[in-house]
This record gives sequence, structure tokens and C-alpha cells, in this order.
Amino acid sequence: MGILSNLNWPVIFARLWFGSWESLATVFLSLLIGGGLALWQNFARVKKIIWFDIIMIMPIFLPPIVVGLGLISIWGNNGLVNQGLNFLGLTPIKFLYNGFSVVLAHCYYNIPLVYLAISLKLSNLHPAFEDSAMVMGASRLKILTAVIWPRLRSAVLAVSALVFLYSFTSFALPLVLGGIKHQTLEVYIYRLFTGQLNFASAISLAIGQTAFLFGLVILFLKKMNYFNESYVNPIQLGIGKKNIKLLLSQIALAIFLLAPLSGLIIMGGRGSGFEANFLFLIRSGFLPAFGRSLALAGLSFIFSILIAGFFLFGRRRRAFWPVLWLSVSPVCFGLIWRWLIGQSLLSAFLAFVLISWPFNFFLLSSYYHSRPSFFYDSLKIMGANNWQMIKATVNYLAPALLKIFCLHLVFVLGDVAISGLVTPYGQPTVMLLNYSLIGSYRFGACALGMSLVLAMILILLLAINLFATQAREMKKFLLFHFRAEE
Repeated sequence: MGILSNLNWPVIFARLWFGSWESLATVFLSLLIGGGLALWQNFARVKKIIWFDIIMIMPIFLPPIVVGLGLISIWGNNGLVNQGLNFLGLTPIKFLYNGFSVVLAHCYYNIPLVYLAISLKLSNLHPAFEDSAMVMGASRLKILTAVIWPRLRSAVLAVSALVFLYSFTSFALPLVLGGIKHQTLEVYIYRLFTGQLNFASAISLAIGQTAFLFGLVILFLKKMNYFNESYVNPIQLGIGKKNIKLLLSQIALAIFLLAPLSGLIIMGGRGSGFEANFLFLIRSGFLPAFGRSLALAGLSFIFSILIAGFFLFGRRRRAFWPVLWLSVSPVCFGLIWRWLIGQSLLSAFLAFVLISWPFNFFLLSSYYHSRPSFFYDSLKIMGANNWQMIKATVNYLAPALLKIFCLHLVFVLGDVAISGLVTPYGQPTVMLLNYSLIGSYRFGACALGMSLVLAMILILLLAINLFATQAREMKKFLLFHFRAEE
């Protein structure tokens, strides 16, 4: 009771209220724009544009702190837009540091997520359902409500829950863009721990939020009714005419997604100059911090995959614990972990392993369960032993493992929550080092550092993609060989 009485309940309820309404607003806007665009594209029967799909996938590989600083470089008080207004003699506008900016930043991630999830589900629906309904005289609205929605419901509910959890437990974006008033409970807990040094209150709030989210996830899993559709769309889209309105909408969304990165790159070369910012970064320990982050990412990926594989290939294949673990936010986990283990690079490594394995489990599981039903039967008929079957499974999962490593790399390189709590003060990770430059009023050096991290991530992704191409060719060979054997 002593700890509870010391908590500032009006502030806590205000943070909970803001986190709830901004999360619901993000869910609504993401479904409206991302889901609406996916449905529009499906009804128009137009061919998918490669460059647009690449841009929609791009936010998945961007750390939140990078996006936040990119939005500041464009829409901040001294951003490119307000600099342009000053140049034209107009009054600058305060775009950021309010609730709208937090929702906008969350939509930056979640609109593409919803679009990709709904598009994937729609691509697996047989077009004969829609065509039969059209022949019977059903309207577009009737087709949507009676034909598409029953088969799309599970995907919409799942992605909505994921968007809500991501927005409610968001840390980096409200920290950078929310100002003083518009912060989530995550930011309040973090500042309660690091700023006010109120360890007991911060940890009690972290445990309380984790228990609350556990309950929500358990309730969702009990109410969730998965509707599995076995049909696969055999028809390539592209039979309809070009839709100019759809194309213009895609261009507008692409500009929205590319603008923060462009602003960040421009701001990185301005201020005191590119050379001065680069030299300042080197003196600040940028290269050791980047190497430290890469080491943490590589080692934690290996062990998190081992844990994910244990749950995937174990005798009791249950997804309950991974789903439940998804509700644990990085800040709450980092606080509890620091309280239990302390600060060290070993503690950071273990924290990244434990916080990331559920994501890796679901990505690996989705790819593993999409294997052909005759995969292992064909191996047994061919006389493969256990080691050969394991090797064939690894070859089949190689593209998924490479994609998971890319996402894990971005997560560790872009983290400021866990690394800010459990890494030693003299050994920061690269993103934590860049974020500390904002407090030193070296925004140009910080923007340049973020741009260099993005460039290095891009180089690594391109290198990994070369290996992924070879892995995909191996997968095609295996599938063709197994079908021939059948």
C-alpha cells in the first residue's frame, strides 16, 4: 500500500487515457487507409507495382527513433517546412509535440503493416467467390460484407490487436514527438526510473502494466475465432484497366513514407557541415558503439532462434506462450530485468534474446507451416536419415531465417529502451549514442549518425539478399524435385 500511495495517479490515468485513445485512433486510421487501399487494389484487379510494395515494406526495417527524428527534420519547429515558411516570410507552424504527431508517427508504421497483412490474406482468397457473387447480381458492398469479410475477419482482428499493442506500448516515438503532455505510460515509467530515480514505483507500474496486457491477450485468444482459408488464388492480377486514382493514392502514400528519410539525410549534411558532424561522431565513439550493437544483434539472434525452434519443433507445439510474451513491452521488461540482473553487456544480450524470441517464433512458424504436405514424406521415401532431414529443413527455412535476422538486426540497432536501461553507461549501443546527441544540441551529428546507421543496414540487407536469392533457388529445386518424385 505504501508504494501505491506514493504513485501520482492523476498523471498515470492521463497517460493511460492518452495511450488508449491514440492507439484506437491509430488502429482506425491504419485500417481505413492501409486496409482500404488493399481492398481497393483487390477490387480493381490491377497488377501490383513492385516499387510500391518495396516502399510499403521499408518501414519494417526502420528503427522508431530514426523515423521520429526524420519527422522532426521535416515538420519540427526548425524543420525544413518551417524553414521554407520563414524564407517566404510566413509564420512558422507548430506541427509536432502533440497527440496528432504521435498518431501520425504510429500510422507511419502501421498503415504499411495493415496493407501488407490484408493484401496477403486477399491474395489467398479464390476469385471464384467474387466472380460467382457478381454473376448472381451482388453489389460491391454485398460482396464485401457477405463474401470477403467472413474470410478476412480473422486477419483484421489479429492485425488490429497487433497495432493496438504496438501503439499502446510505444516508447521511442512518444518520447521524441509527444512533448511533455502527450506521452504513453511507457515513457512515464522510463522517466520515473531514470529521471526521478523512483525505482519502486517504476517497477510496480511495469509489473502492473505487464499483468494488465497479459489479461487482455488471454481474453483476446479466448474470443478469437480463427478462420482458416485453404484456397490459393491461382490468377495473376492485372486483368483490369489502369486505375489512375489508385495510382495517385499510392504515390501520395509513398511520398509520406519517404519524406522523413529524405529530411533526415538532408539535415545530416547541414548545420555545422558534414565533415564537422562526421568528425564529432567518430570522436564520440560511433564505430565502437556500432560494432557493439552488431555483436549483440548477431549473438542474441542465434539464441532467440534456438528458443523459437524449441517451441516450434517440440513435442508440445503451442503458440500460447509466444503470443502471451508479445504483450511484454521493452521498457517494462528492461526495468524488471535490470532490477533482477543489473547492468552489463551480458545482461543486454540476454534481454534482447528474451524479448525478441516470440517475434522470431511467429515468423519462423508461418514459413514452416507453409511447407508442402509431402515435404517429409518425400524425404522418407528417398531414404533420408535424421541428419539429412534436418539439413533439408534448414535449407527450406533459410530464406525465412535471413528475413528474421534482418528484422532482428533492425530491432537491436534501433533500440533505445532496453539498451538505455541495461547497458553500462560507458558502453552504449549505436542508437543510444545517437539519441544522447540530441541532449547535447548536436542534431546535425545525430541526423548524420542515423543516416549512417540506415546506410549500413541497407548494405547488410543487400548482402543478405544475395544469400537469400541462392536459398530461394534451393527451395525451388527441392519443391520441384519432391513434386517429380510424387
